[in-house]
Amino acid sequence: MMEQKLREEQERRRKKEMEERMSLEETREVLWGAMGLYRALQGAMACYRGAMGHTMGHHLALRGSPGGHSRAGPLLAADRAKQMFGPPVITV
Repeated sequence: MMEQKLREEQERRRKKEMEERMSLEETREVLWGAMGLYRALQGAMACYRGAMGHTMGHHLALRGSPGGHSRAGPLLAADRAKQMFGPPVITV
């Protein structure tokens, strides 16, 4: 009777250890997969940033220098105020 209980206890311990190992293995696999995805995303971001930098430089070259518009600065500020607050309302 005691031997059987000892065997059952040992079997439970082995089973628990196996489950823990499997859980650790699964966790490690998930982490490795996530790290691979992270590296792939970093590479894609670097390519995207490089392409955007090239494209933005091209657009700026076509458009000319910033601030090279023909309107005066105070007019732009007045236009912004109109957009933010709308036309004045006159009440009688």
